[in-house]
Amino acid sequence: MALTQPKNSGVVVSIRGRDAADQQLPLLPLRVDATIPSPFGSADLKSFVQTLDGHIYALKSLQDGPYLPASEFLCYKLASACGLPVPYSALIEETVKGPIGFGSRFEGGVMDPATLNTADQLDMFRESKGPVSAILALDCFVGNDDRHRRNFIFRKNFQLRWVPLAIDYSRAFLVRGFPEDIFPLPPSSNTQRTIDILKKSDMWDGPYAVFALESLASVTSAHLKHWFDEMPEEWLSINGRKKLIAWWESQQFSARLQKVLQVI
Repeated sequence: MALTQPKNSGVVVSIRGRDAADQQLPLLPLRVDATIPSPFGSADLKSFVQTLDGHIYALKSLQDGPYLPASEFLCYKLASACGLPVPYSALIEETVKGPIGFGSRFEGGVMDPATLNTADQLDMFRESKGPVSAILALDCFVGNDDRHRRNFIFRKNFQLRWVPLAIDYSRAFLVRGFPEDIFPLPPSSNTQRTIDILKKSDMWDGPYAVFALESLASVTSAHLKHWFDEMPEEWLSINGRKKLIAWWESQQFSARLQKVLQVI
């Protein structure tokens, strides 16, 4: 099956120099009320913050890595554009007029599969194998080499069926040098090992994974430009943005999609 990149929608959005009437309003950041040290001992997640809206967010800032906030932000946008479940996210203002970080809301009422016994874990992944497979397909495209069971959280929907949420793109996309990263992911990566385990356990949904790639093929450079307008300038240089847009408009975009299709 061939995946082709659609033609741009005709929407032209420049990074700078637009008329005020055409200006995309930036996202307003949430103000930090309190900082909470991370209880998980993760190298990629150093702190949680509570914002003035009362919610708690996992915070990724430029101090944690020069491309980390942009990678998290863009991966969440790509996942949402493909209809994949991710937690609510927001820009976080760490101090008044201070640095802006990326925040992924710490969801209540969710279950970490690692806290369950093996049989319950299998039931959880088996019941939600469609969206889990789709999440992993996107991981292959953005070069996320660290998708494992602890990087999913689950909650029940109103029909009492498990629904997964993909969290943590700390080792994906621009952090790994996308689009010049090591690709495809090596067999030793956590992501590829997770895919292999699901396939061997009859918990891999190939059509759903392909659906995610078909949705991704519909994401154009115009979408990227729109997301860049919402993103703080310091997260990614103008040259970095132009480089990513040029790659997205090239045949390399479709070629990468085709390679992912071959490995899933």
